[in-house]
Amino acid sequence: VFSGFSEYLPAIRLGTKLKSTRLYQLIFMLSGKHQSPSGSWKGMESFLQNTIFQDDPRLSVVYNQFEANLDDLLTAADGKECQVLLSTVGVNLSDNPPFASQEPKHAEREYRSGLDYLEAGKLGEAQRAFENARNWDGLRFRADTSINAIIRELASRHQDGVTLIDSERLLSAEGMAGNEWFFDHVHLSFEGN
Repeated sequence: VFSGFSEYLPAIRLGTKLKSTRLYQLIFMLSGKHQSPSGSWKGMESFLQNTIFQDDPRLSVVYNQFEANLDDLLTAADGKECQVLLSTVGVNLSDNPPFASQEPKHAEREYRSGLDYLEAGKLGEAQRAFENARNWDGLRFRADTSINAIIRELASRHQDGVTLIDSERLLSAEGMAGNEWFFDHVHLSFEGN
């Protein structure tokens, strides 16, 4: 949203490394770019210009970069006598509608179908509809099925020293994860924690 999109992972890593230096931070502060013009923050409207729907080719790049970063972290911990706790990401499925929808995979319509299935007691269909609504949401504030699949895959690939905590499955063990565990779309309530 704030820094644009890059397909080249080494450039992203270099940029992050440069931004962490005190020299960069000093130059940034002296340039005055750290100050936002008054009234420039538009809340959620800032994000609406940066939707990434499921058919967007940039999404596969994001998944590949996420996998590469997580794999590098786990590889660095391998053989270092460093125990790693790796967790999937649970999200509010049943009580948080999608933020942005489009045709033909309309996330809001799928979410409403999930509510109908839930009311009819069709839990399997409701779960699939809620997961589709989350996966098809154009504003990707919630970890989707692919992100959690990558986490599970890397945990199995790096078994030595890695313990997987499957938060997504734990939070939905008694039905669809919703307001009983979350304050909003991703932030856990006291009970959720």
